[in-house]
Amino acid sequence: MSEGNRPPNPDRPQEDEQPLARPVNDEQPLARPVREEQEAEATQAEAEQQELSRQVEGEQEEKSMADEQDNPGIRVPPPLIYLLPLILGLLLDRRWHVPFSPRGVARIIGWPLIGGGMALGGWFRRTMRDADAPVRTDKPVPRLTTDGPFGYSRNPAYLALAMIYAGIAVIRNSLWAILLLPAVLLVIQREVIGREERYLERTFGEEYLDYKASVRRWV
Repeated sequence: MSEGNRPPNPDRPQEDEQPLARPVNDEQPLARPVREEQEAEATQAEAEQQELSRQVEGEQEEKSMADEQDNPGIRVPPPLIYLLPLILGLLLDRRWHVPFSPRGVARIIGWPLIGGGMALGGWFRRTMRDADAPVRTDKPVPRLTTDGPFGYSRNPAYLALAMIYAGIAVIRNSLWAILLLPAVLLVIQREVIGREERYLERTFGEEYLDYKASVRRWV
């Protein structure tokens, strides 16, 4: 049988047949870079968010540390230093009453002391509010206040509390409360006023020293 008439061998690939082309997935080469770009953007955004959070936390921590350091360092509220000994004196007076003045004289002296102390305390608070200055002793002072009652006393708030304390003790005719008052004033002067004065000297320098030289500590 001649070569031309020989039947084709099914096991032998025909020369003119082309192998089946593998289907091309157009999605794969395009989708992979898009996904990688999206993941990179998400990672970068997360890193930026974490960095911003760290910066905010650092600023808050620095501000908190500054507030803790830049203040007079008085942790006990001064009104409490007056209140507790007054209550103790009145309790002792109830147990062992020791009068020290006639009742009529006590009222004549006591009520003006209380009224004057409350008026002075209100004047002090208005002045501090107008000056946008903190009343609390554990906060930094942004500016030196010399107006209002501060033109007559460097410590009008403590003077007002002392007047109210003395007025209540006199009206109650409580010798025990009166005897505790000097100890209260000593603690206020050493542990409160002393710390405040050192802080103000450190913060305002010559401005406070000039004010200190021109206005008395109490009256």
